[in-house]
Amino acid sequence: MARPDVFAGTVRGIRGIWQRPTRGTRRDGTSGTKGAVGLKLLYMFRPNKAVDKHLDFEQRAVEMVQREGPKAIEAAILKTIRTAR
Repeated sequence: MARPDVFAGTVRGIRGIWQRPTRGTRRDGTSGTKGAVGLKLLYMFRPNKAVDKHLDFEQRAVEMVQREGPKAIEAAILKTIRTAR
């Protein structure tokens, strides 16, 4: 998108990121696009899909803190005591 020959928009009903063809002098001396005439589709935007699966991170975090929390706190306190000056 930072390049001057790339833009986001709808072309012939297709939403996406497009690249304009290079311009220059043709073999016959006229100016215009070189090579293939037309835009190049780099990325097509599609609608989001519905997601049914829920990972339930809050419940997982609570279980993990209950399971691992006391050991982690004890280890942190012991390390603090060992490294205290």
